[in-house]
Order: sequence, then structure tokens, then C-alpha cells
Amino acid sequence: MKNIQKFELAEFANLAAGISRFREAPRAMLLSRAPGFLHIDPVVFPESLRPDWELIMEKLTQQEARFRTFEDKLLDRMVHSILTMSDTECRMLVKQILDLYQHLQEKQVVPNVLALRRRCFPLMVTE
Repeated sequence: MKNIQKFELAEFANLAAGISRFREAPRAMLLSRAPGFLHIDPVVFPESLRPDWELIMEKLTQQEARFRTFEDKLLDRMVHSILTMSDTECRMLVKQILDLYQHLQEKQVVPNVLALRRRCFPLMVTE
């Protein structure tokens, strides 16, 4: 695995660990973490998990950009998409991100950053 792939997976692990803290505000969490998601290339994920990441990114960018003059249109699409999601959709998206992180841990691709935070912050999404 190349260093850039390790960096991007570590970034994803950090994002996943961060979202576990937002018990009551999944939309705020998604909005605050949106720029971090943009830097993660799907090719860094194992082939079996790549479709999961692509589905998450598809949901995060389903709306069109609102401003034509906005420099980073992909980020604007992401913010617009998150703002138009219902609370339930935001919670389900957070659950998908945490599930993907758990699968990466099971494959021993990312460190167990989330386990350290679980002691202080229980997971916000339950079945």
C-alpha cells in the first residue's frame, strides 16, 4: 500500500472517529466533515468495500451546486445535499460511514481509532 493510500485511509479513520461524537447533530457533523470526505479517493478502499464508499459519496453529492461562481463546486454540491437531507437520512448516512469503518477495521486496513473514543462517546446510531 502506498503512503498516500495510508494517509487517505487514516484520514477516513479520523473522520469516522469524529462522527461518533455527534450524538444529536448528525447534519452538523456531516457539514463540518464535508471537506475531509472530498480528499478520499475510492481507489484507496479494498475492491469489496469500494462500492460502499462510492454510494456514500453519491448520496453526499446528489444535489446540484447552488452557486455558479463558487470555486469548489463539489464541496457546494455536498453542502447543498446535506442541507436537503432529512434527519433520518443524515443518521443513516452516518451509520453507513461507521459500518464502512468497521469493515475496514475487520480487514485490518485502518487502526482502531474509534475504540478509543467509544469509551467517552457511545455510538449515536443504533439498530
